[in-house]
Formats: sequence, C-alpha cells, structure tokens
Amino acid sequence: MKQSKKRKLKKNERIELKELAEVLSINIDRLRGFLEEWRREGDVNISYKFIHIIKPGERLLKYKSLPEIILLKRLIERDEMDLEEARNETRLETDDFNAALAIILKNKLAKIEKSDSRSFLKIIDKKKVLDYIQKKTQIVDLLIQKGGVEFEREEDIDQGLKELINRPGILHTTKRRIEYVTFLKDPRNVLDKIKTQEIRDLTRDIIISGEWRRRKLKEYDVNAISYSLYSGKRHPLRELIQEIREIFFEMGFEEISGPIVETAFVNFDMLFQPQDHPARDMQDTFYLKAPFDKGEIPFPETIDIIKSVHEHGGTTGSKGWEYNWDVDEAKKLILRTHTTAVTIRNLYLNRNRDSLKLFSIGKVFRNETIDYKHLADFMQVDGILMHSRANLRLLMGLLENFFKKLGAEKIKFWPTYFPFTEPSIQPTIYSEKIGEWIELGGAGIFRPEITEPLGIKHPVLAWGLGLERIIMIKYGIDDIREIYFNRLSWLRKRVL
Repeated sequence: MKQSKKRKLKKNERIELKELAEVLSINIDRLRGFLEEWRREGDVNISYKFIHIIKPGERLLKYKSLPEIILLKRLIERDEMDLEEARNETRLETDDFNAALAIILKNKLAKIEKSDSRSFLKIIDKKKVLDYIQKKTQIVDLLIQKGGVEFEREEDIDQGLKELINRPGILHTTKRRIEYVTFLKDPRNVLDKIKTQEIRDLTRDIIISGEWRRRKLKEYDVNAISYSLYSGKRHPLRELIQEIREIFFEMGFEEISGPIVETAFVNFDMLFQPQDHPARDMQDTFYLKAPFDKGEIPFPETIDIIKSVHEHGGTTGSKGWEYNWDVDEAKKLILRTHTTAVTIRNLYLNRNRDSLKLFSIGKVFRNETIDYKHLADFMQVDGILMHSRANLRLLMGLLENFFKKLGAEKIKFWPTYFPFTEPSIQPTIYSEKIGEWIELGGAGIFRPEITEPLGIKHPVLAWGLGLERIIMIKYGIDDIREIYFNRLSWLRKRVL
C-alpha cells in the first residue's frame, strides 16, 4: 500500500493509530481490523495510554471564579459582613453560597460570630485570605483561559486542582485513550499484506471501490461462534420481590401496603420507641420540611394510652421510659425507616381478629453512610404472625423455612436487642461466594407495651429483612450498590 509523504514508517518506532490511518489514507475502523490480524501474527504491537483532561465546569464558567473567592473578595473589603447581606451581595445560588461558606470555615479563613440575633462572618487572618485568593485565582484563570488542561499521569495533577475535582459543577474531568502501533517487522512487508489479505468484513467502501474483485473473500464459517443474544429479563430485585410474594402466599400470608411518608407516631411511638432514642435523630432519620413538617396522627383514640405507656408503662406492668411524652414530636413527618410502620397500622386495624398473618414489601429510608453493605434507601420485607400459640420456636422455624425456600443452606439466629421486640433475634445466612455471614434484619416477639395498648390479646411474631442483602447472597455480590448500578454485562449474563 502506498504511504503518504507525511511520515516514513520505521521498524520498532511507535506511531499513534490516528496518524497511521492518515499516513496510509485508510479508514481508522478498517485499519483496526487489519491491526488485530497483524497483532496475532506478531507483526505489530498495540499499546495504549490515557490522557486526563480537566475542563472548567458549568458553575465555574457561570461565575468566572470559585464561589468562596467571590465571597472572600466581598468580605476582605470590610473584614466582616452580615451573613444575609453577604448572601444578597454575592448573588450566589443558595447551594453555592452554603458550599462557599463551609469551605471558608473549614480552611479557617473566617469565623461566624453572633450579635443580637444576627450572624456575622469575620476574617481571622487577612494575609492568609489574600494568599488563598491569589492561589485559587491563578488556577481558575488558567483553566478558563486555556479551556482546560491535560495530564498524562494522574499523579501529575496539581494538588490545587485535585481539591476542586470532587466539587459538583466546578471542574469536568474526562479520560481520552490514545492507541499506538509499533511495527515489529519491516512496515513495507506488513503493509503489503493489505493487498493480499482476505476480506473479513465486506463494507460499503470495499464494494464501491471494487476492491472485492481484486482480493479473496474469507470463506463463511457456519460453525463459527456467533455473537450472544440476550433475552429480556426482569431486574433481579423485581424477580426476588415476586419470589418472596409467592413464598408468603404459599404460607398463607396476606399482603399489605402503607404510606412512605409517615408520622413519627406510627413509625416510632406505636412501636414503643422513646422520643429521645438515637434512631430518631436527624442523623439517622429523614424528617420532612416541606410542604408540611407535621401531620395528623392517624389513630387519635390511641394517643392517651400510648402516652401513658411511654411515660410510666400504663396498665402493661412496665415502668415505661419515664419521661414526658410530647405529642408534637409524634406529629412530625418522616420517610418511614422500616416497613414495620405498615405492619403496626394493619395490626391495629385488624386487632379484633383471632389470628393474623401479614407481610409487606416496600422502600424504606435511613440516613446512613453509603458503603458496600449499607444504602440510604433500600427494600425491606416485613411480616407478622399473631396467634394464641405463637412463640419464638415458631418464629425461628418460619424464618428458616422461608430462607430455605429462597435457596439458603446455612442459617443461624443470634440473640440481640431491638426496642420493640423481646425476645429478639437476628437471622444471618452464610454466603459461600462472599465467604462470610451476612445479617439480614431483625425479628422477635412484639413487647406487651406495643400489643396491649392496641387491644391485641395474643402474641405477635414480627420480622423485618433487607431484600438487597438477600440478593447479595443469591448472586454472590460483595457490594450492595452493584444492584442499582444496572450494568448491562451483569444483568445480561446472570442466570435466570
């Protein structure tokens, strides 16, 4: 093949794939087909490298500076500013102003002082502030002026840039892969193969140019392995939900549902969870602010008796929690933290029945730190069994039967503590693929402080289990987040 005069190809010299395509005046995709054949024959070596590209993000381009620099420049003119005035004068969006303020306080460039119900932002060290402004402005101006910078190695990225990379909208980072070709033999001999090499893919260009007349077409191999065909499937989570529903239906349970936005009264107080319990803190529970932060208690006839049980045990024989119960605290609206809120609603509504077998499946929310075992929102299956002869042995047998129907082999129950059951147990299943015991939730018998105020006369077995953790065991997943990444490779190849 004739080479252009742009560059003479040499043995053992590396050339970028894009440039090679230009030298040979050949389509780059077609060239890749030849290269793969040459690589297998030992004629060429193909290598790659990545270029890290950092460009200004939409917020940086909008303000032409960092939000904290805008705020600091205003502040340095007068040493201190009223926070509301600063918010108005900088004209930063709320999220950007809050982020700027947090960064300034974190770097101890300024501090907040209060006076007569007003909050002021005051500079701590003026020289430090000026140095910070100069340093960050140099970085920002360079990025905006050049439109971006490139680095061959991640470790070469300036520390100042690294500090800005994880901030939403400030920087935009991408990677570009560059492909290189090195001829291990005389390039002229290798390129001559293009004239005689069999045509593997009959393209439009080959047909139009008439090249197919001068070269041999590769024989069609009917025994060659074809590309994979992937049938449509349900998402594993939806599949598991349906499987669990069928198991409970087989066991004679009824399915129930309830609201996602719930009052603290139903979610906590009806379950005898004290109002000062750590689980009710904002660090663990999502509280609503808008459109309403409080709601009406759904069963007002139970307020007085729930209050008395919390304060001194009521008529249950318990001492209660010995504190002053607050009805306003009970009215707060939250995102339900467990589907037991659905259970307790329906248990009260069916309190006059002699026996009861209910289950629910739904989304719950916890203000958790997200890691390989925990999510902030996840699916939970919750159930109860009420019967005059219900006991712990029945509960353990029921759950063991349930897990075995799901395919579990090694099951253990550990004694534990939960505020609304006594005794309480924690079911765990051993995953051979992951190589460890995984806790799936909690179970136990509802305390008298829960059942008696609601008029329940028989023992109530209760349990709540995380669906995502069941999937982890079933499919050998070691990171709970993988379930929601929706990677097609995993969804396609998993066994039905």
